[in-house]
Amino acid sequence: LQRAGAHRRTSPPHAMAAVRASKEEEAAAAAAAADAEDERGEMVWAAKLLLAGIFILALIAVVGHNSHGEQSVAALERKSGYWGEVTATLDWCEANYDTSYYMAEFWNTISNFFFVAFALFGIWMARRDEVRIMVAYGGIASIGLGSALFHGTLLFEAQLCDELPMFYYILALLYICVEFDSPAPRRLWLGPALALFAAAFTVVYYLHPFPTLFQILWGLITVYTVWLIVLKTRLLPQQERFMMRVSVYALIAAALVWIVEQALCSPFIRLFRMHAMWHLGTAISAYVSLTGVFHMRCRYVLKYPNCHIRYFLGLPYVVHDWPTQLPSANEQRAKKQS
Repeated sequence: LQRAGAHRRTSPPHAMAAVRASKEEEAAAAAAAADAEDERGEMVWAAKLLLAGIFILALIAVVGHNSHGEQSVAALERKSGYWGEVTATLDWCEANYDTSYYMAEFWNTISNFFFVAFALFGIWMARRDEVRIMVAYGGIASIGLGSALFHGTLLFEAQLCDELPMFYYILALLYICVEFDSPAPRRLWLGPALALFAAAFTVVYYLHPFPTLFQILWGLITVYTVWLIVLKTRLLPQQERFMMRVSVYALIAAALVWIVEQALCSPFIRLFRMHAMWHLGTAISAYVSLTGVFHMRCRYVLKYPNCHIRYFLGLPYVVHDWPTQLPSANEQRAKKQS
């Protein structure tokens, strides 16, 4: 027994190393299988999301076309107010000048407070970070201000101030997603191309206002942008994907509420202030998605130390330490090319 024990104690080192290597290989294989299963689950979820987006876009196209071709309940019960005759191509379910003589749609106007408040908070918390993030947060604020101007007046010029900032914001978020993996701008043509596209659409939409065209085009770009975000977040830890899921679910819920109000507008439906709920849902979706992308970029691309999410009254925001020395844009581009 002593000889056997001594034999075990003096086992060749290479045999023990082989056992350890075998265990490590088994652990690595199990981890790889778990990651693959997790990725398959995320891809299935992304596919369902894409189909849901296409279905919602189809509903918006049908419901929006029908509501634009006929007089709405609000139009039939239209009251006069401070801003005079309605010149916008859209008139929502809320009764005009029912609450205030100076606001055509009172609840639809004041509910835009969420866009502005979320955006100003994001701008303040990211005031020392990249310009692209500041511009995107500013886009959220412009959505709220333009929408408040539109719902408060129901004038065609104000309608453009409502719809076009939504288009500009989603293009800004698209730019951030496409350029996500590079610390410095890599596709130098992309920014000017998107700006030219936005300018061309602005001119066309001003000359030929057709709300369904805007809704479908904005919806397609939104679905594609969300798809890009899902692809970039599918391999992240579960807790870091939570914000993206909140953003997507808020957007889907808001779109369904929008469809219900458009399709079933009546004095009873009007009691639920569904368009104001649409404003809240889209404000949450826009802010949370941008903050989530900002966090991922700081942590995994720019690699800022101690980058994490904190919350203030339920609103997430990004905090991080600064590297001791940040490379310039030219240095980053040269390193990327090499």
